[in-house]
Amino acid sequence: MDLRETYDAIAEQWHQDAKGSVIRRPGLEVLLRGLSRGSSVLDVGCGTGLVAECLLAAGMEVLGIDASDGMLAIARREYPAGRFIRLDLQDVATLDQSFDAVCAVAVLLHRPRAELVATLRALHAKLRPGGTLYVAVKEKRIDRPEEGVITEEHLGIAIQRFFSFYTQEEVETALQAAGFMQLFSETVPSGRARWIEVVGQRTEA
Repeated sequence: MDLRETYDAIAEQWHQDAKGSVIRRPGLEVLLRGLSRGSSVLDVGCGTGLVAECLLAAGMEVLGIDASDGMLAIARREYPAGRFIRLDLQDVATLDQSFDAVCAVAVLLHRPRAELVATLRALHAKLRPGGTLYVAVKEKRIDRPEEGVITEEHLGIAIQRFFSFYTQEEVETALQAAGFMQLFSETVPSGRARWIEVVGQRTEA
């Protein structure tokens, strides 16, 4: 079962579980403070729309993309004010518009570490000059390799997913290499996990 099929299978259970979880997202708060109402935001790996919900509540125009039809169906049902389409992160360059901001929450952690800078550059290309990028990935843990397929029981279903993990310094360095000026960086505890949250700005035309 590939990643898309996995999320299709667990979509409804995942949404109910995640919706009831309280996760502090300081990077998202920083991003929103720099945007005016009506700004266009691309939500990459939007899942069931939980980040989009916050963006929409703040008055943003949201386009969410995800590879999972199951997750997208829930996003469309729950947050009809947003627009949600099936598109893989690897195909973001095919979008024919640019945005004031891009969010990439819990999506880059499903791509190989070697692709991080190239992926950030692809997101950089989707931003208007001065636009901002918000990224959240999981921090490395001593009990897991820095990347690889992890088998675990999730919401009562045995699943396999590819994960990559980082240090805060690694993410900051990649952000700079991709052409961003760092505006914010923090590592946030959340249960057993620690989330690295960074916000960068595209400065050149």
